[in-house]
Amino acid sequence: MKSNSLGLQILWWAEIVVGARALLFLIPVMISKWQVRSLSPSALEDWFLWVAMFVSVLYFLIGVVSLFGHKLWRVFHAVAMVIVLLLTLGLWNISSQQQVSLPLFYLLPAVGALCLTAAVYSIKVKMQRV
Repeated sequence: MKSNSLGLQILWWAEIVVGARALLFLIPVMISKWQVRSLSPSALEDWFLWVAMFVSVLYFLIGVVSLFGHKLWRVFHAVAMVIVLLLTLGLWNISSQQQVSLPLFYLLPAVGALCLTAAVYSIKVKMQRV
């Protein structure tokens, strides 16, 4: 079994820790909103909570699976990248339909991280071909 680099293991642990921390915040918020029956998928702020919850669970599970050495960890990260991009564009679309001005700089970290991940994948593929 091939051992992965220390840098990759640190990044996977960071995914687990950040995902768990986000879940520790989002789960009580979602339960509280559900108890007062104000959780609606049509409201922008509730949709944002659903997206954040889904992405937190996704990256937490991908970090755990990657840490345990699953062979498809690169594919999982690429799929997560595409899902986060689609959810970010969906959030932007919903905010524009409801005519709520969602500041673009809120979306820039997600889009920037996705672009950097895509660039790393493409550079790595080019280097492997050479």
